[in-house]
Amino acid sequence: MAVRLSGGVVTGRGLRVWAPDGTATSAPGAPVVVGPEDAEPAAVQRALSGLAALVDSGGAAAAGAGVELGDGFRSARLDGAPGDRRDAVLAALAALGAAGADRLGARAGVLVSLFGPNATRPVGAAATAAVEQDRWSALRLASAASDVLGPEQLQRVLALAGGTEPVPAGPASALADLLARVLGPLPRPRRLTLLLDLWQRVVAEQDRRLRRHRLRASQVPAARLDGLLRRHRHLTDELLLAELHRGRTTEPSLLEAARWTPPWWFWRDCLDHAVNDALAATVLARVAVAVVDDGVAGALDRYGRQLAAAAGIGDAQRMGAARRRVPDLPGIPAVPGCYVRDLHRLASRGGPVTAKTEAFVRQRTAWAHNYALVALDAAVDLLDGLEELPPGVLSPVLWHWGRRELTGWRDDVGYCAVRPPDDWHQQVAWYPPEPAPAPLAERLRSGTAVEYAGDLLWFADLADALAQLCGHERAVPDDRGLQHRPYLDWDPADRPPGPLQPRLDSVPAATATAAQLVCLGARVPPRARTWTALLDGLRADVAVAEALTDLFPAPPTLVALDGTTLPDGSTRFELARRADQLADWAGYMGNCIADEYYLDAAAAGRSALAALRGPDGVLLANIELRATRHAWRIDEFRARFNQEPGPELDALVREWIATVPVSTPGTGGGQRPAARVRSGRRTPASPARRLLGEVGEPLAGLAGRALADPETVAASGVLAALGGGTTVAAVRRMPAARLVTACRDTLADGVDLAALWRASAARPLATALAGLDPLLRQRFERLDRLPDDAPLPGALRRLAKVPEVAAARTADLVAHRVRVAIGDLVRAEDPQLARSLARRPATGPLCALVLLATVADLGVPVSAPGAMTVPGFPVSTLDDPAGPWQRAWPDADELGADRDRFRDRVAATGLLVPGAWLRAGGWPALWHRAHDRP
Repeated sequence: MAVRLSGGVVTGRGLRVWAPDGTATSAPGAPVVVGPEDAEPAAVQRALSGLAALVDSGGAAAAGAGVELGDGFRSARLDGAPGDRRDAVLAALAALGAAGADRLGARAGVLVSLFGPNATRPVGAAATAAVEQDRWSALRLASAASDVLGPEQLQRVLALAGGTEPVPAGPASALADLLARVLGPLPRPRRLTLLLDLWQRVVAEQDRRLRRHRLRASQVPAARLDGLLRRHRHLTDELLLAELHRGRTTEPSLLEAARWTPPWWFWRDCLDHAVNDALAATVLARVAVAVVDDGVAGALDRYGRQLAAAAGIGDAQRMGAARRRVPDLPGIPAVPGCYVRDLHRLASRGGPVTAKTEAFVRQRTAWAHNYALVALDAAVDLLDGLEELPPGVLSPVLWHWGRRELTGWRDDVGYCAVRPPDDWHQQVAWYPPEPAPAPLAERLRSGTAVEYAGDLLWFADLADALAQLCGHERAVPDDRGLQHRPYLDWDPADRPPGPLQPRLDSVPAATATAAQLVCLGARVPPRARTWTALLDGLRADVAVAEALTDLFPAPPTLVALDGTTLPDGSTRFELARRADQLADWAGYMGNCIADEYYLDAAAAGRSALAALRGPDGVLLANIELRATRHAWRIDEFRARFNQEPGPELDALVREWIATVPVSTPGTGGGQRPAARVRSGRRTPASPARRLLGEVGEPLAGLAGRALADPETVAASGVLAALGGGTTVAAVRRMPAARLVTACRDTLADGVDLAALWRASAARPLATALAGLDPLLRQRFERLDRLPDDAPLPGALRRLAKVPEVAAARTADLVAHRVRVAIGDLVRAEDPQLARSLARRPATGPLCALVLLATVADLGVPVSAPGAMTVPGFPVSTLDDPAGPWQRAWPDADELGADRDRFRDRVAATGLLVPGAWLRAGGWPALWHRAHDRP
């Protein structure tokens, strides 16, 4: 029996097709073997085993290349397989390697399959070299670009190298279609220029990510930071106790110790130690980066002078105490200067780098990240705590420490190129009676080249070194409106590009972004010389903005399933409603779901386009659904770069979609409704329609203005980062437990609790409702339920779907859920929340969280049982209607605090504060630092 195979081939007389189950199958695109119909069963079994091995190595696509399997058998695919022959040949080549390429048939035929009429001998030689050198990305790109480039140009593409995998495995035919859309309108020389520029940009981005991974992998796990913190804290406590016992012949009593206040020189010495530790940690971090980039020998040679300078600071007595073993604490030194001195002694001896030497250096530089964090945290605590010192202590501290000159240090070490001193305008930490010097940049311009400790440039150098150890160029300034010290983000998160923004993680992803813009109507700029200029020209086209405005019509049954999970409990279904949503999907997936065909079909309601996301929010596949009379039909179902989804996901989706009705009860199953006979009487409008007609437009306008408010925009950026920097809507779809984890991770990444609190206070829908005409609010009383995090009544559901109202409601719900998640972190006594709150407290969140902690019976008492007055300056009372504690109750209610239980707890135990929130100075210091901060 004749069987149609992929590519339109029909088996001839004397041939037979076998499927892996031993029989012919009708599944479109299924891998099969083709061989003599009178073949022995043993030969058939050997061929099927060879097919299984080929499919396991190269995927189902490899079977379509006609791979020779022995005994007269070849692999094939049944008709209906996606892609073309070059996809099959590339997949089979990757599975067979250069040694097995002859199993694909004649070399000339293979080259024609890959490059079409451009398959010249030089192109074949370049392709063979690419296969032998495992440069598969270059081969895939050349095969895909053979439709738009000439033979000589393909040779240059085949010679490309670098990156981890600029062109991942996937159908070259799909990439070819994208390249034709973007480069086809341009002259052929310009096409190659742009393609080579794109390759170099992708390689640079992949190398940057790979280097960042190597840097992070070179450091000890962050879980070991806690032990180093305790080790450093113990050393500080030893110095404090030594100062307490100085000049005493007897052990002080408990009351004497409680009344004792450290003298000013103790705080000066602490600041000096902080500077010394910061300088040593800076050099250690720089050496750690150089070890990863240049190797141990290159790092020691490059930073030998800086190691010598850092090893010469600090006193020997403190270094000895830092090295001394302490029971129940890690055996590593308490300060980075000890390891710096070890490396300096090794570098000064010279000699070849042996395996033992290399292990010695890598073991010490592996702690650079944690030492830098400890040094930075200690400096922050001291600098932020200066304002709490009495003037009589603060004056001599800053007088002596702020004037400490760092000229000798700079003579040996120099300045960092990423933060030159002539750009450093930080206010100098100084104290009267002398006026503070001008910032360092101004002094340098006037010829006064002395740098002081009070300039705090050493603090920025440490943050920059820590940022470079995390793979960044330097730390990013965080302007908080405070001048006493700089605020720097040493590990800024990479925000994923939004819809229609350039993606450089791979060539197909970058090309897909440009192709989407072309599909949306943008004209390819003819004079673009770089890929960036090409993208800028496409995004500037007016047609793109016009194409992103309309919503797609959506079937009610699918709208109801938007954001829900499939029966496996982890895969989430997401329905496309706008063109920019499709653009975002296609930019990551590297497919054509945003081209004219799908856009037109979705806009006309002929198709429903959807995406599947994994439990981590990553896109797994795209689906095109079409409604038949009784069921949904899957027309397209593709994973990233148009690859086929795995069999488990395919079966899961097909079984699930078979259970989804085409229409809701009473809609007629998609058939044309019968014509209605008008009776002449006007039917009153339904409550939902009346509400939408009278409230929809004014509320949408108010919501749009609230969403455009700069504070709301900034808050949306912070909240979106909880979902990986995608959208606030993505955060809304997160389960509660995952949102709690996201909040904890955000705090661990350095985002202040105060910043997260301010972001969760932005409520654009509540703002819009407050600005609505009071008469409308009175007429439609149910409007007050619109911000509720609960299913809405039918009359409100249509209003909630108005785009501006929907976006504002999403922002309000996410903000509320973030507050609930923060409350869960308080109840769990989360250390990341405690660390963030103690580092930079603010009055509003501190009061609300303390109210919740008291209700949850967590912490230690800071006030007497039943007392209304809270200790600390400025004085506050729990029952003052205008005071901070009463003002914090609405926020505490959101966190889940119970007012009645609070009154009972205060009467029994007093106000409770978790001990982890308290540092040196206890509650009075924490309250004083939080006062008057937003």
